[in-house]
Amino acid sequence: MAQAVTSGEITQEQVDQMEAERALQKYISDKGLFRAAVQSAVKDGVLTQAQADRILSRPGPGMFASGPGGGPGGHPGGRGPGMGGDRPRRDS
Repeated sequence: MAQAVTSGEITQEQVDQMEAERALQKYISDKGLFRAAVQSAVKDGVLTQAQADRILSRPGPGMFASGPGGGPGGHPGGRGPGMGGDRPRRDS
């Protein structure tokens, strides 16, 4: 990560955000909070049990899944929400 910051590929702010998200992800996983939230969503009718089962079958806590680009939301360099990745797409 330090090399990516030095080369200008990402900013230190982006690195700090990615590390914070990883720490939150670990906290949620360690405390079982994600599983509890999914189960609560089924109970409240937000999700079906089948949807919950698919969500819970993914590796990791699920809610922070990286896409093909490696960063949050699949954007390289951590361009998830708040980092410019939440801007509306412009169709050509």
